[in-house]
Parts: sequence; C-alpha cells; structure tokens
Amino acid sequence: MRKLAAFLALALAACVPERLDLVVPDAAKTLILATDPDVAAIIALDVQARSGTLPDAKVMALFYDRAPDALGVVPGPLGDAHPTFPAPIAQIALADGASTPLEAIPEWLADKLDPPCPPRTSATVATATSSLELYGPIDGTRAFARIQRRLVTIDLDGNTTPATRDPLPPMIAAGHTDGVRIWLFSGGEGRILAATLDPEGSLVPIGPTGWPAAAGIVRHVDGARDPSGPADIVAATNEGWLLHFDGERWTVLYQPSDAIDDKEALLAWLGPDRTAFKPGLVGGPELFDVGGGEVKEIELPDRAGEPVSALDLGRDGALLIGCNKGHAYAQRPGEAPRTIGQSGGEITALIESDDQLWTFGPAGVVRISRRAGRVCPVVDGSAQRGRGSIAVLDGGVLFGDINVIYAVR
Repeated sequence: MRKLAAFLALALAACVPERLDLVVPDAAKTLILATDPDVAAIIALDVQARSGTLPDAKVMALFYDRAPDALGVVPGPLGDAHPTFPAPIAQIALADGASTPLEAIPEWLADKLDPPCPPRTSATVATATSSLELYGPIDGTRAFARIQRRLVTIDLDGNTTPATRDPLPPMIAAGHTDGVRIWLFSGGEGRILAATLDPEGSLVPIGPTGWPAAAGIVRHVDGARDPSGPADIVAATNEGWLLHFDGERWTVLYQPSDAIDDKEALLAWLGPDRTAFKPGLVGGPELFDVGGGEVKEIELPDRAGEPVSALDLGRDGALLIGCNKGHAYAQRPGEAPRTIGQSGGEITALIESDDQLWTFGPAGVVRISRRAGRVCPVVDGSAQRGRGSIAVLDGGVLFGDINVIYAVR
C-alpha cells in the first residue's frame, strides 16, 4: 500500500484546496474519481503521477491494475461510456475527509463504466421430478449431469448422451469432474464411484478408502480440474468435517470440536493443499482457509448476520463468496473480501466467466458485472429450489437445480 495526494476543490470553482491522502493498492495504476450525480464529473488519474484535482462532493474512488492507455482513457475528464473497463481492484467512498468501502457502484456511474444489460436468450433444456444436478464442464460444448439415476453429458440445446452404461445407485450425494474423469460420492462411508468418458465403460467402485465413520455423510465436494494429474478432491460432511481424497484414500484436514448445523457445510478448492471451508459451526467462526497444516478464519464484511451460502474459485485464485440475502464478494489472496454486487436473493451457486459473475438461487439466474457491479436478471427463479449448480460452456452457461436445467446464451 502507498499514499496518493488528491486535492479537492469546490465544484468548478477556484477555492482553497483541501488535501486528502488516499491509501492506494500496490497493484493500482489508474484511479477513477467520480463525484455524486449532482456534479457528475468523472476524472481519470494516472496513479504514477501521484496527484490530481477533482470537484468537492461525495467522491467515489475506483482503482484499476491497468495503466490509463490500457483502459483506453486519457488522464482527465471522461466523456461517454467506456465499456472496456475491467473490474476495479478496490473501490471506496470519500466524504467529510474519511474513506469507507464502497458497497456498490451507483447506476449513474455504472452507465459510464459498463454497457447496459445485454439481451439474453434462455431456455429450459432438462427437467426431472427430482435428483438432477450438474457436475461441471467436460469441454467447451458439454457438461456432466445426473438426471434421475442416469449419468449423461448435456449441451446447451439439451441434447444428452449416456456417459456410462450403468445406472447410478439411488443415493448420490455429490460429484466432481476434471473434464475427463468423474467421481461420484454416495453419501455415508465415503463410498466412491469413478468413471471416464466411455459410453461402453462402467462405474468402478474405489475402496476401501479409509473413511472415518464419525465423519458422517458427504454434503459437498470440489477439487482440481487437471485431468493429467492425480485426484485432488476435498469433501465437506454433515458433521462439519473436511477431508481430502487423493484417488485412493481419505485424509482428515479439519474436525470440529463444537456443535454444527449439518445443512450448512460448504467448501471451495482453491489450489493444492488450500481449501475455503464452511463447517457450519453454531455460534462460531463462519469461514476458514485450510492449508499447509493451518486453519485460519476468513474475516468477512459486516453483513448483519447474513450467512454464507455459496463458494467457488474465481480468477487469479480469488475466493468467490455468495450469501443468503444476495450479496456477492471476492477475496484475492492476502486481501480482505470486497463487494461485487447483490443479486436480490439467496445465492446457492456462483461462478465467474470473463468480466462477469453468474449467480443462481431463488432470485433466478443473475449476471453481476465485475466492471461496475451492474446487476442483470436473466432467468426468473420462482421455481428454483435446493442447491444450485453451474457449468460454463462456449457460447453459454448451464444452470441446474434439483429438477430443472436452464441454458443461457
């Protein structure tokens, strides 16, 4: 971190300037300063120049890790919209000589930094009375999915192809794919079925795997997506345990000592030997970073008791966090979580694609721009229930819950 001196002057008037020191992220190269809409001035500053002038009003400061020329702007007042802006690496509000985190970029400013919500085409491509789940993309055109007791591949048009010749057992709790292999976890005892993309093949049980009986039932799994490497999978259970599977055996990474809520276990694989994990502790820390033999609490913004409801790995190793009142956050390694936007309802699944965050839940499918936080509803979520799942394909995204899969192009 370093400091940048910005000089505030009354709106469009020559008055005695007031100096304000801004704390600048180390990676920042460009600063966008925007006043409130009554003044509506937007000014780009080159952070390397270390100073600039702006009108005196409630000011928003957006930091970018690209130089002004890479953003397509010239230092000075901005004109019309500039849709090339990426997501800012930090955003703060300045008022009365103090700075606070900026929860959301206002719409009038988003109009300058981000294009309007694009038209989207959505369709229901698969339905089932129950037991439907997406397991992730295979390539740019297909994803693994479970429809009733069948393991299939599915594309954006809803075309399905059997992935194996065997029916699935009745109690599949979770699954993970690296794009070639898939592992299916059938509830208690850590029982695992493994398969590859071979329509003539079989689901091969793996075991014994050394599953601790006290660990309970698998609730959620995630892992590496490199088909050339060994299995690297983590699992959260209804008893609040976190375990690792290397393709042959389970290893315990975390075991709670306090009471847990067995419906609240969540996790996200963040890299070899690093997992974001929510065990569902009652009255205790909510989210942990587990790795290197250490368990560290992840401190979240004050959300007035809004629980975490979804986790995923984003770009640059960032942890994506969704909450049950719709707030979405991103936490880069070594930094505090920052707000991306709010979807309008509980987030049961989220994923990052290009410069946008997709969320899924009772509010439906929502696209949140990582550029300026613009929220674009895409699919009504009145029928959504259960835990959501998402797969990004070339030209569109698949969203699945317990009884329907949507395709959004």
